Amino acid sequence: AEQRWRRKPYDWQLELTLATLRGRDAVVIAPTGAGKSLPMILPLLAKERKDGDWALCLSPLNALQELQASAFRLMGVKAVAVNASSGPQMVLGNTQFQKLIGTSKFSSHITRVFVDECHCISQWGANFRPSYAYLGRIRSFLPGRIPFTAVSATLPPEILSDV
Repeated sequence: AEQRWRRKPYDWQLELTLATLRGRDAVVIAPTGAGKSLPMILPLLAKERKDGDWALCLSPLNALQELQASAFRLMGVKAVAVNASSGPQMVLGNTQFQKLIGTSKFSSHITRVFVDECHCISQWGANFRPSYAYLGRIRSFLPGRIPFTAVSATLPPEILSDV
């Protein structure tokens, strides 16, 4: 299904894009359908972007990943869904991918990391996607300058502190 994008971004989407471009970590709490995915792609469309800039967007939901990748491709950005066989499990559990992401040739292209449905880190980590509970470890494979953005529609204070 094609995702509908609003023609003019909301102020919060632009503020998040600027924060990401400035290398700042962020947390976004917005309802389903509010446009949380747009700030994932906006930095890759910015004039400041260099060819070869990549965003690593992680989600525990395969259907959402496929939908986002499809929408990003429609906007002219190359995108590949990283899912059940290659999602958080791939990043954290696959030694070949750990070696790849740990090389400067690969990691130097990653300019931002988005963790979608970040409430799952706390709520589902132990049961649904166990490796989702350990997503913070991705930082150890990447240069310290890369901003992380955690995104969710539901993030009560106790779960926010876990994230």
